[in-house]
Amino acid sequence: MADERYLAGNGSDAYTPDDLITGEKQVVTQPAVVVNGSGVVAQYTVMGVITATGKSKPCAAANGDGSEIADHIVINGCDASAADAKVAAYKEGCFNPDLLTIGAGLNLTDVAVINALRTRGIYLQTPA
Repeated sequence: MADERYLAGNGSDAYTPDDLITGEKQVVTQPAVVVNGSGVVAQYTVMGVITATGKSKPCAAANGDGSEIADHIVINGCDASAADAKVAAYKEGCFNPDLLTIGAGLNLTDVAVINALRTRGIYLQTPA
């Protein structure tokens, strides 16, 4: 017999759409590792990749280790304060920029950021 907690209508969890995914582009996900010391990373944070390690950290203009270039978006938040955190990330798709977080010194309206994301298959589009 099925566990009643997992039958339709038998839980308190409810799906609430947030308009993150916009446009018609196919969404592609991939695993990523958020580097130890990144702290608490919020859901939908734009991440960069550290060139030397291939690990991710929140994209910010002052990083200087490769992660200053926008690369992917963390799907769920994580805590990488004391250890590396394995996460799922959006690698391609079309997303609502109003719901994304990006680090200091960068803006989701900057042409350089938009182009960096676009070359990786991530497009930004505000929902209609």
